[in-house]
Amino acid sequence: SHLARQLLKKGIHPGDMVALFFDRSAEALLSVLATLKAGACCVPLNPEEPAVRMAETLGLIQSGLILTSPLLQGYCDSYIAGRGVESFSVDLATMSPAPAPEPSCAGIDDVCYVLFPRVSTGLSKGTLSKIQGCQPKLNVS
Repeated sequence: SHLARQLLKKGIHPGDMVALFFDRSAEALLSVLATLKAGACCVPLNPEEPAVRMAETLGLIQSGLILTSPLLQGYCDSYIAGRGVESFSVDLATMSPAPAPEPSCAGIDDVCYVLFPRVSTGLSKGTLSKIQGCQPKLNVS
């Protein structure tokens, strides 16, 4: 909940798209959950993709915020310089709870994830996944 509250303090609203720039890590998973808890939509960016592709995706989603890890912070900042996008480093080691507004969770019909598949020509098109479509996969007994 702490990271979701921080997203709200940074101006993220339900329905906004938040770019995620991570390798596979606990911070990446936490960022997905916090983004959804804030009511926003996750847009994963692959650090191994070319800078042009990342710039294209950021332009399509018009996100003002990109979440990343401390290890990728400098790499991420070099790609978003001059684009009006703020990077925010998610570091489990330094996170401490602080009072902030309570997040409002996304609803069943809200988009929770947008994937931009790799294409060889032209602009890629995002594939939207709604929470309702992910629900059976997330149901853990």
